[in-house]
Amino acid sequence: MRTLILSLLALVVCAALVSVGAAAGGDEGKGAKLVLVKKQPLVLRGLSFRPAQTIVVTVVTNGKEIARRTRSGSTGAFTATFTQLSVDPCQLEAHAVGGGRLAVYKAAERMCPPPLDPLEP
Repeated sequence: MRTLILSLLALVVCAALVSVGAAAGGDEGKGAKLVLVKKQPLVLRGLSFRPAQTIVVTVVTNGKEIARRTRSGSTGAFTATFTQLSVDPCQLEAHAVGGGRLAVYKAAERMCPPPLDPLEP
């Protein structure tokens, strides 16, 4: 009987430690994505954020930085539109933060041609 009680107590303690570890480690950034939907006007879509959270989306392009607040829906997705921003897709960086999650979008280098070297006389 004493062995059974100690075994049950050990099981309860282990379960408590696992749940505390999961809560402390959280799920920050796991699976959160930010994708480019459209270039003009700039439309970004966030996926896998927590539902009903305020999300701050910040875009940096052509030396300008602009931020928008939005809310994720019941599925954790959102869309952010930047209408007054002229976008150079090769110099576009964006990040979305909210609900303990972070997603980053950066233009892939392979999509942008290298800068041209000036012609030498």
